[in-house]
Amino acid sequence: ATALQMIIDEDSGSKADQWMFGGQVGAEYRLPAQARLRFAGAYYEWTNNRITDFGQAVSQDGNRRSGTRLLNDYKVAELTTQLSVWACGLPLKLQGTVVRNVAARFQEVAGRGNQRRNQAGYQTGAILGEAANPHTWEWAYFYKWSESDATVADVADSDFGNGGTNRRGHIGWVGYSPNDWSQLKFKYFYTKVIANGLPPGTNGANNP
Repeated sequence: ATALQMIIDEDSGSKADQWMFGGQVGAEYRLPAQARLRFAGAYYEWTNNRITDFGQAVSQDGNRRSGTRLLNDYKVAELTTQLSVWACGLPLKLQGTVVRNVAARFQEVAGRGNQRRNQAGYQTGAILGEAANPHTWEWAYFYKWSESDATVADVADSDFGNGGTNRRGHIGWVGYSPNDWSQLKFKYFYTKVIANGLPPGTNGANNP
């Protein structure tokens, strides 16, 4: 079990500083044939994020904003699982993660009423081998789907697309450890925008 209370942005003289409160509980079970099953549930709540921005120099794309200030609340629930087995004498990790912003608001569109919330995301894939000991390799592939308000874009993976949310696509890599203190890795991303009407789409920040 892990708990975290973290200041996001402290403004002098303000009583509305932004915080993130998080917690995770997980467990691991040993299965036959040296297999293991690990799973965890987590919850992250952001406070005062619609009052001011985070004071960041650059905002990552994806979230709906008014200028740099977020227009949504973020209470993100996450479920993660990993099954570790052996394949041809190599360790194989099958992983999956699902997130949902349970505080996301409907997107209101003039003349069309409330639209979808754009509040979910997931990632699933596998890692074969482990580039850890000298002269060892690993290969990996993942598919990721992150809707606009699934989580706070400014803390999302900055390498996936051009960073942030509202992205879907593929992640692959191959890694090699020539010795016990270094690792070489080639990583490839192929991504597309999910909803073109939201950043980083081309039809405006708050249109469908």
